[in-house]
Formats: sequence, structure tokens, C-alpha cells
Amino acid sequence: MEASHSILAASKAEPMDLRAGERVLQYLLSEFDRPDAKGGSRLPTNKELATRLNVSPGTVQSVLKQLAQKGRIHARRGSGTFLLPSPNRPRGVVRIAISVPVMNLQADGEWTERIGGGMFRAALSGGASIEGIAAKTFGTEAMIDELLAKKADVDALILMPYTIQPRHEYLIKAYENDGKPVVHVHSRSLIDNTNSVTSDYFGFSYRIGRAWSKAGRRRILMLSEASKTLTLQRGVSEQQRFSGLMAGLGVEFLNEGHFESVKYAKENQGADIYDSLKKRIAGGTGVVPDAIYFAGSIARIQPAVKACEEAGLKLGRDVSIVNAGASPTMAESQLGISGAWHDLEEVGGNAVEMALRRIELKGLSMPGVSIPVRYVRGTSTSPEEDELLADENLPI
Repeated sequence: MEASHSILAASKAEPMDLRAGERVLQYLLSEFDRPDAKGGSRLPTNKELATRLNVSPGTVQSVLKQLAQKGRIHARRGSGTFLLPSPNRPRGVVRIAISVPVMNLQADGEWTERIGGGMFRAALSGGASIEGIAAKTFGTEAMIDELLAKKADVDALILMPYTIQPRHEYLIKAYENDGKPVVHVHSRSLIDNTNSVTSDYFGFSYRIGRAWSKAGRRRILMLSEASKTLTLQRGVSEQQRFSGLMAGLGVEFLNEGHFESVKYAKENQGADIYDSLKKRIAGGTGVVPDAIYFAGSIARIQPAVKACEEAGLKLGRDVSIVNAGASPTMAESQLGISGAWHDLEEVGGNAVEMALRRIELKGLSMPGVSIPVRYVRGTSTSPEEDELLADENLPI
């Protein structure tokens, strides 16, 4: 294919004043996504595309990343990168199992309910049905057994982060080996995010650490839930939060600052958090924090706020509090806690789209999708921190 012909084709399709990324995307789809391109067409190198379309290599890389997340390209070692044919949904209704009781989506609160809502909307538009389980308790042998029994009647499985560790990998292999692709809500591990959709826990936590470091916070307290039923994938999200926070705090903090991680008991509804902070502030045990990283509900944040306020510590000035856990509720917003807004509907929708795409591609693995997390400003952080946290393009 001649370079001059390729540029001409792109320019004929749309004016050349299109944004660079849109121009690259349109060119790739119009030139290489043809009906006669069976099995996909091999793409030029990033450098060749950048030169051909008069854009930067970074722009080309960004477009290819988007295509990879949508399952439109596949790299073959030693052969190059190929654009896969456009999706053709399987005939008939595709049946996708999910490891959560459909009739009880509120069992885990807003988190599961909103992800489930995103799944149902995506399934409706994609010609699929969502089939939950009858088991009412997450993370049990009965749940695993039910999903294994359901395998013969479904086309794919969306695995929520509630499977018990001893049989987690066995369940995945049973489905995959039977040609039934598995999609994970939450990354599989810190180093493996294939076939998964998750909120960007690492990236948002990095922004928190970076903001605190630049604002001069040097005594960081990380509060997280201690649970006897903490499952494999939920443990990964906690590791991502920790890793992101430490990366954002940086080497200077590691040399000068003080970091402490404390786990609280889920069953105590925040009483242990209140007692711990009261003792710290009174000089009994531990270091008095000037920043608190939290991942929990209003029932556990409120005692922390109460302990700080009773000691005369002003939120946003003396101590900064950010909740990086679930999206803030109305009660939490009224409390003024700065935090994260997780687009959980987008997580659920992308999980269904990935399952459908993996079915179309006969089980081919896909790169993980990380859904950006938006910062919600409250009164528990300083204006300087608010400005830094609101910057979603903060470089890592």
C-alpha cells in the first residue's frame, strides 16, 4: 500500500482538521477493517503510522491502547500487531453467568447494585442475558458448586471478587478449558490484569499520595478493613491502593515521613477507629496523623472525624482525610469528606462487553480495562490538595 494513497484515503473520508487521535482511529478502521480482511490485517509500525498520518508516536500509541481495550487488536510475537475484524455478535441470546445473586443485588450495598445495573444495560444492548446464582452467601463452597453446575448452560462467566481462594483458580480453569471465557471484576493480581475490568485504584491512590506529598503531609495513617472473608481479588484492590499511595508519596517521604497501616474490625462499626485515634491524639500510642487515607463506609469515617474534631483538629488544615473506597453517599457528602467517585456502572458495562468480545474471539485473552476514578471535593482536604487531586492527568 502506497503511503500517498493511504493519506489520500484518510483525507477523503474526513477533513484533515480532525483531532489527531480521531484521524488515526478512522484511518486504521477504514484501511484495515475491511470485510475481505479475514483474521485481521497486520498494521504498520507505530513509527510508520505516525509518519504516514503526520501525528506523534504517542498519539498512535494512545489509539492502539484504546483498540486493545476494546479487543480490536492482537499482537503476535515476531509477527506484528493485527487489527481484528469488527464484532459480529453470536446468533441467539448469549447467556452470561455472574457470581452474585441477581435477585439480591443489594446484598453488598451500592457497589454491587451499581455494577449490576451496568451489566444489565450492556447485556440488553448486546443481545445477552445475565444469569445470577441462587446462593445468598458470597465466598462459599456452595457458590462455587453452583457456578460449576451452571457452566454447561452458559457461554461465559463474569467473576465478581467474592470467590474463596482454595477453589478460585479451579473454577476459572474449568470454564476456560471448556471454551467459556471468564471476565474478572477487579484485577487478578498486581502483575496480571488480563481479562479484567476494574476501577483505577492504583491511579487514584497515586494522586492522593502525590497531593499529600506536595502539601507537606508527613504523618500518614492508612485505615483498611480487616476481614476474615477477604477474598483473593478484593485483596488485590487493597494492594493496588497501598502501592499507588506509596508511589505517590515518593522517595522523599520514605526518607522523612512516617507511614502506618491499621486494620479495623468490620463488625465494630468504627468504635475501634475512634478509640485508636483518641489514644493517638492524647499521646498514648502511635503518631498523630496529619493525613488519613480511608476506604470504608460512613459508619466508619464518622468516628474518625469525631475523634479529630473533639481534639480541636481542623479538617483540611491540621488533618486531611480522603476516602478512596466506595463512591460517597448523600450522608457522607453532608459530612464533607473528600473522596472518590467510582463509575461502577461503567465497570459492569465493560465487563459484559469484554465477555461478549471474548466469546466472539473464541476465548482469546484481552488486556485489562481500568476505569478512571473522579475526585469529589469536600471540606476534609486543603485547597492545594483539592487542586492536585482534581488533576486526572497527573503524570505517574
